[in-house]
Amino acid sequence: MDMVSRGKNTTDFLIKYVGFDEFYIFSYHEFEEGKIELVALTAEDLVGKRISQRFEDERHKQCWWENGKVLSVVADSTKENPEFIVEFDFEIDEENDEEDDICIDREICSFNLFEDYFNHDLRLL
Repeated sequence: MDMVSRGKNTTDFLIKYVGFDEFYIFSYHEFEEGKIELVALTAEDLVGKRISQRFEDERHKQCWWENGKVLSVVADSTKENPEFIVEFDFEIDEENDEEDDICIDREICSFNLFEDYFNHDLRLL
């Protein structure tokens, strides 16, 4: 974390999270006034929690949120930037009753949830 002055009355926080190349900018004055709260996040904060995660299509034209539960941390991932196992909830299409189609009511995937959290693509429910 660093502080940078952009002029006489403007000071910003520059925050670089471990494992990421980008800096995030926050107004120091908003931080002083209590409008911004810096919250540290650990893997233990996410495991066992219900989440809502934002997804986008490949063309970045549509986005949606999927709810799920964080089951665990991937065993060989790093402590600073771990991968998480997430079980997502999906609604079963009850109108689809063809035998050849398989309806799945859950899906288990692995994601870097810290990255999604920092990019505002993750909500804790």
